[in-house]
Amino acid sequence: MLIDSYAWIEFFDGTIRGKTIEGILKNGPCYTAGICLAEISETCERLGWLSSQIIAEIKTPRLFKKGAG
Repeated sequence: MLIDSYAWIEFFDGTIRGKTIEGILKNGPCYTAGICLAEISETCERLGWLSSQIIAEIKTPRLFKKGAG
């Protein structure tokens, strides 16, 4: 599944849509295009979030257990 910048922002913002993304992340491998990282970084700066930490979280492979959470 390809996760775009808008989906990641919803995920990190903890919205209802972000909870849907969390479910997607738990169900299999997901990918993000490089250009999305630039968009996410710009949005983080605008929202006052620490963009380097958010980008590091996205780049870190994580193992989600199905049904966990």
